[in-house]
Amino acid sequence: MKSLINKVLVTSAVIGLGGGILNSNPVFAATIGYNLRFLDNLGSQVGSGEFSYNPGTSTCIQEIPVGDSCNEMNGFFVDTELTGFSANISGTEWGLSDRSGQLWWDEATSTVEGTLSHRSGIFLQDQWFFGDQFFAENLLSMRGASGGTWTQVLDTTNFLSGTWTAELKNTTSPGGHVIPEPLTILGAGFAIGFGAFFKSKLK
Repeated sequence: MKSLINKVLVTSAVIGLGGGILNSNPVFAATIGYNLRFLDNLGSQVGSGEFSYNPGTSTCIQEIPVGDSCNEMNGFFVDTELTGFSANISGTEWGLSDRSGQLWWDEATSTVEGTLSHRSGIFLQDQWFFGDQFFAENLLSMRGASGGTWTQVLDTTNFLSGTWTAELKNTTSPGGHVIPEPLTILGAGFAIGFGAFFKSKLK
């Protein structure tokens, strides 16, 4: 009886490991996404949007305008720089290409962080800024942590402001890869091994 159990365990282990080798995909970093809601000062929703980042990438944030490239001497690295952004507030569309500097999300504090470039240097901001950074028109500014404030100025007569919230979305893997858990692979292999063994014994 002991030898039969050993055979089953060996068979299950081989099937489980084989299944893991044949079916496992390379591990891809998931894209983290958030849904945005924009509320006016009365609490009514006037816009929505989303943003995303890939924590599997490392991006240098330059804070001192020295040198030809960003490195540890003139900046620092983050894993949460935005890779996507879109918003529609009262019919006005904003996208990642409208940003005025680098933007990233502070996961520890759920806070927006960014940079603004100016003739006199690079400024670190607790702010996401889109649009014209030199004139007070055609811009969108978002400040603070989740539930912070926003301001949209299209011209001297079109000014909106309020609060925003961010809600975590389900994460997705690039290419839609389904990555089986190692324990799931071994468990399935063990079950298959038992099934094959008992089926052969019934014969």
